[in-house]
Amino acid sequence: MNLAPLRFRVPALHSPILRLHIYNSLPALPPPSSFFPSLTRTFRSSIDHSMPRTEETASFRFNHTMLRVRDPKVSIPFYTDVLGMDLISQHDFSDFTLYFLAFDHSGGADSAEQKEKQQLSREGILELTHNHGTENVAETPYHNGNSEPKGFGHIAITCVDVEEACARFEKLGVPFQKRLTDGKMKHIAFIKDPDGYWIEVLPYTRGPTGE
Repeated sequence: MNLAPLRFRVPALHSPILRLHIYNSLPALPPPSSFFPSLTRTFRSSIDHSMPRTEETASFRFNHTMLRVRDPKVSIPFYTDVLGMDLISQHDFSDFTLYFLAFDHSGGADSAEQKEKQQLSREGILELTHNHGTENVAETPYHNGNSEPKGFGHIAITCVDVEEACARFEKLGVPFQKRLTDGKMKHIAFIKDPDGYWIEVLPYTRGPTGE
């Protein structure tokens, strides 16, 4: 006796009914905080300023951030003469040179040797990296992070009088990304360095929300 093969009709995976059935049969996912409960609690406590640094991180410092620059003969004068930073140290290699800059608040008490010796134990240092040969191209080969694809945004400096600082930048011909009169946040400005990196300028006495 010949028996016809049995045929089963299986709904396609793209069937809305099947998708709904599969979705309804899945167990509910726990909230994200349940995956890393201790980390979440630590993060929230740190925001509330109710949890001091642990013994393991007590010595950690934000030492420096690095920007690649096209031409140090343009960038170094900008950061030293326009912004008032000190060149702490310079390290020359065969293919690149590193420049480390920071603001000096010692009142001139620290010598150049002391500043270089303390470089790794202080905070707020800017490292400028010059890859030899980039100074010969017409425009900077580096992306400032504020156009697509976005990434890095800006560095920031604070001062007593932002209006006075911005007036000086205007006289020096520094390009602005945002003047004090632009937008809703009238207490901050953004200038641009020779490579187009944004630098936020804001006063000591106001927070990032302007309150």
